[in-house]
Amino acid sequence: MKKVTLAGLGVLILVLTFIGWMENVTFATTTEKKTVTIVDERGKHIKICCPVERIVVLCPTAQEIICAFGDGDKIVGHCSLYNFPSYMRGKPVVASSPSRPNVELLLEQKPDLVIFDEHILKKSELVKKIKDANVPVIVYRPHPENMATIIENIGLVLDKKEKAEEIINYIQSYLNLIKKRVGKLKPQGKPSVYWEASWRKYCTPSGKSITGYKIAFAGGINIAAKEPGKWPNVSPEWVVEKNPDSIVMALTAKGKMLEKMKERRNEIMSRPELKDLKAVREGKVYIITWDVLCRLRYPVGLLYLAKWFHPDLFQDINPTAVHEELITKFYGAEEWQKAVETFEAFAYPK
Repeated sequence: MKKVTLAGLGVLILVLTFIGWMENVTFATTTEKKTVTIVDERGKHIKICCPVERIVVLCPTAQEIICAFGDGDKIVGHCSLYNFPSYMRGKPVVASSPSRPNVELLLEQKPDLVIFDEHILKKSELVKKIKDANVPVIVYRPHPENMATIIENIGLVLDKKEKAEEIINYIQSYLNLIKKRVGKLKPQGKPSVYWEASWRKYCTPSGKSITGYKIAFAGGINIAAKEPGKWPNVSPEWVVEKNPDSIVMALTAKGKMLEKMKERRNEIMSRPELKDLKAVREGKVYIITWDVLCRLRYPVGLLYLAKWFHPDLFQDINPTAVHEELITKFYGAEEWQKAVETFEAFAYPK
């Protein structure tokens, strides 16, 4: 039998003491974050540790996308003008408009990421203040042609690639439907369209504008497609000379919209100078809200336009039902009910 030395006995006591201490200690495990690089509207390469947990979003499109991912709880600051989904009304307001953030209040929210839309590009000094605080900034210019990229990027920073693919595939299914039905139409099979701005009479989108793009996508011919600028002013005589088949106007949804849309439609149709237009005589004057023409819900607006322009090709499509489906699928049935209760309608005539 081996003898235990005094030194060996000391080591044994130390080991037993350490084991006893270990039994009473809990070690915290840390979740390793990964870094992704996003290229934004400015062509900037932004490195972001993801998944992010605290987001200030001053880009309405990004706001709807984040919430569609089910991550609205990560939004810690937004713009007072945009409150969809409805729970956004309870979030901290850090800007009166996308281009007017309160930087001090914004930084108080301690965001991991700030997302702006293109309006902030005129305020580069504000972006610099945020970057100087070591907060990554992404700037987007939402457009139908880059919507999938924006969804993919947000999916990356939220670490939800599969969800991003689901949203993109859903939207693309309706875009493909429109393309398939109007894509082979010849120009003579497409209606001419006069789109009037809600903020000024006889101001209309050209082919260089996003709205002009949407008219063409839905199978219409924009009578102002070749006019200079994005929203040129035209004369009543010019519109009469073009004699469009359809007239469209978009309004911002605020409160009950049905009567407001009826009033705008009646005002256009009662203008003496437009009484002989084909669109007026045939009642093809339509009012829609920007809510379904922009952001994640823009395929719904395109379906409304496509059905107005080509009712025979879209007899089986109910844009309102698609709108309900989209909101229910990505935001919940309660959000659809709240939207209907708040706004009544998003297009007129339905």
